[in-house]
Amino acid sequence: MKNYQAIYIECLNSAWAKRQQRNPAYSLRAFARDLEISPTGISLILNKKRPLTLERAINWAEKLQMNEDEKAVFLEAVSCDSVERLNPNNRKSEQLLEKIQYYELQLDQFAVVSDWYHLAILNLSMPWIASSA
Repeated sequence: MKNYQAIYIECLNSAWAKRQQRNPAYSLRAFARDLEISPTGISLILNKKRPLTLERAINWAEKLQMNEDEKAVFLEAVSCDSVERLNPNNRKSEQLLEKIQYYELQLDQFAVVSDWYHLAILNLSMPWIASSA
């Protein structure tokens, strides 16, 4: 599975680096000003803490004056990342399902633990488990 977020972040970092080559004093604050976003907002996007929306990406592609190839890669990465984030079968749910392990009980095993007093005995015999829950 591709990491589309890393691709569009690389495009943004590349555009920022090009501007820094022309003007060594060009800062992240100036980059944010040119993109009409707060410095905190661009920082969150570049640090993978906030996703980039497709509407904003289209606007930024124009402001950064990307050529057609760069623009296509950038917009495709943003749209694929959006689809991946909105997909109910994304990697976060897959990771969660991997953590959940189902254990199928046989009928005789279930009969042993199905009575209410088994849980009470378990809670009384292991107080650290009951207090942490």
